[in-house]
Amino acid sequence: MRWKRPLITLGLLVALVGGYILAADAAELYLWQAFESGSYIYDVLFETLAWVLPAAIGGGLLFGAIHAAYSESEPTIREGLVRRHEAFGAFFEHWAATVGMLLLIGSGIWLGFLFVPRFAGTTEAVGLAINVHWAGAAILLFAASYHVGGLLMGDHREILPKSGDLKNAVRNVASYLRLGNAPEAEKYLPIQRVSYLIWAGLIAVVAITGLVKAADYPWEVGGGLMSAMTLLHDVFALFTILFLAGHIGAVLMPSHLQQLRSQITGWIPIEYVRSHHSRWLPAKSTSQGHKSGED
Repeated sequence: MRWKRPLITLGLLVALVGGYILAADAAELYLWQAFESGSYIYDVLFETLAWVLPAAIGGGLLFGAIHAAYSESEPTIREGLVRRHEAFGAFFEHWAATVGMLLLIGSGIWLGFLFVPRFAGTTEAVGLAINVHWAGAAILLFAASYHVGGLLMGDHREILPKSGDLKNAVRNVASYLRLGNAPEAEKYLPIQRVSYLIWAGLIAVVAITGLVKAADYPWEVGGGLMSAMTLLHDVFALFTILFLAGHIGAVLMPSHLQQLRSQITGWIPIEYVRSHHSRWLPAKSTSQGHKSGED
């Protein structure tokens, strides 16, 4: 029975919808100090639920480490397919980060930043966007911390950049332009490992600066520091959006569609592995079908 991926997908949908509902409920205006000359305000989840963000980081590190401790290190071959991504491994990390980033980017654009104008025209709309940003931050922080927890336990080593990757990444790009042959690859292409390093840097800067900005809600952060963090946050958020657009364009290339499918199903045809990842040699194979409860 293949239950893990549907369960994860359902959980991410619940987090997406639940986060929006919570954000919308908190953004409703109410009268503060009703018996005095009060004003209408809304709840900011960065303040009222500030504890969720460090909890997401701690929980992600813990559960990521636990998963890595029990995950299988060698891929499985079954009926002409190679298992490329475990359900509670790259599948969960990738799509949880995707949900978080979509919420963050959507709400960030709605609020406006740098040269992007603010689309939120009412007080409630601003409150909703800020609270949706909180929901996206919580989800992305959990996903990123889950990945880091696995790294600390020795998981995901195959995605870490290696010597010569930058040179071979250029060869990857040249092959896309039909200007040369692609280098032999392992589980991940050299250009994917270089991209991973860029993603790590972008998310780290956006997360750290975002956490400093979030700390200004429950605690007061100095104006000079806030100005610097806001500028860095906005600039690297723009870089992230541009890099994400490039990432989407790359995965939609015909030669990469099998990799996109593997991010959904977890499996990739062995013939594709032999032609595009010739140095990735699965060590364990079986002729049996899925075990009950497997991906």
